[in-house]
Amino acid sequence: MAAAAVRATYGFVQARHDRLIADQIEVFRRGAAGEPAKEVPLGIVPGFGPEDVYTTTFPRAYVIPAGSGQRSATAAARLVDHLVANDVRVERARSAFRSGGRTYPAGSYVVDMRQPKRGLANVMLEPGADISPRVGAMYDISGWSHALLWGATVEPVESLRARTEPVRAAAPTGSVPRTPGALALEVGDAKEVRALNDLLAQGIAVTWDDGTAIVPATARQAARTVADRYGVAFTPAGTATGTPLAPVRVAAAASADELFTLRELGFPVTPVSTAILNAGFDWSATDVLYVSSGLSHAALNQAARTALEAFLATGGVITRGRTGATFNTAAGLLTATTVAGNADGNGVVRVVSADDGLPGHSFVYSPLWFTGLGPEVTVEQSYAADGPLVAGHWRPREDGSGGGQEQARGQAAVVSGRDERGAAVVLFGTEPMFRNHPKGLFAQVAGALYWSSSVTGAAVTTP
Repeated sequence: MAAAAVRATYGFVQARHDRLIADQIEVFRRGAAGEPAKEVPLGIVPGFGPEDVYTTTFPRAYVIPAGSGQRSATAAARLVDHLVANDVRVERARSAFRSGGRTYPAGSYVVDMRQPKRGLANVMLEPGADISPRVGAMYDISGWSHALLWGATVEPVESLRARTEPVRAAAPTGSVPRTPGALALEVGDAKEVRALNDLLAQGIAVTWDDGTAIVPATARQAARTVADRYGVAFTPAGTATGTPLAPVRVAAAASADELFTLRELGFPVTPVSTAILNAGFDWSATDVLYVSSGLSHAALNQAARTALEAFLATGGVITRGRTGATFNTAAGLLTATTVAGNADGNGVVRVVSADDGLPGHSFVYSPLWFTGLGPEVTVEQSYAADGPLVAGHWRPREDGSGGGQEQARGQAAVVSGRDERGAAVVLFGTEPMFRNHPKGLFAQVAGALYWSSSVTGAAVTTP
């Protein structure tokens, strides 16, 4: 069957080569001219019905503002470089300009939608749409949005009058202030996580203060190096102090994409599973256990359970998804009832966080939420009452048992707390590392790891 498909494809291309090339050129021409999207008439393609017609209205341009905070600037640089690498034309404003009643400062990035590959630019930068009412079921992922999940600020505009210049690469974003004294690094982006883990790996006496890393003045040269390497900006720390932090060593029963992401962020990661723990696992080199796949507390033998209990007296736990939630209940960690949404539900969701610094959107696949929370549990993030789905597909289950986005509104999506043993625990009902894509969410996981290790004392060292 595969060979037949390949032969048929090559035959089709060979026979219609000139027409296919002309069609592609026409797509590019329409983009460069800024023409409205064309709607394919019904009846041209066999089996093509109204449910298959998807169109969009392109904005005049997308603006990635400058000067809206270094966290956004760091994320913006990553997004701009991604666009450029994929042959999307990006420009930078040479002076301030106004659009839609707002003034954008000089240095803001502009993606003019009058360009040949506007379709590619738009699919990366638009929020997407909730297609739940249109389609009964989806095969796989139904909604991405680099604009909402990569941490950058992206705004569509309907008019564009700006003096711009082409961009071949994003402007550097790393910096270290000349002010003497300790330095602060707000850890809200994946690049800042990598920078912090780099410093920790060098043995620098970093302290952790509610989302901010404090670097001693003696490590200024190391700070300059990571600022240049990762494009992160340090600020004067003043008299800020925090809890001493060491490299967070993670034992992870996790999916392949999560293992990849954790390692990419610079965390020392050791894969574990039910079988590995039952064979006798040395917990002495672990600060936090991450559980999302391949670990069943009920299937652990007595020796493995005893060793796990000893670890929980000093170590932290992060869980994600149904496997993680089941582990939380079986291990007697946090008091929380897990409610499973429709297993097929997936996409970009609006969230409300206790920490204003966290993103306003997250990603879900087989979403969960938590009810019946004990007094030791804090709600870190909830699904928004509005929606919450922005783009993707999330319906209630067909058997009428709920599980849809309507039932998730306002419910706790991420919770934290300390169990009676003293272990610091975080439960994720969202998918913040899914397939290494939602890069603006990676720092949320890192923050949970830093908090879990520093609260329990597992990764605390004396400077």
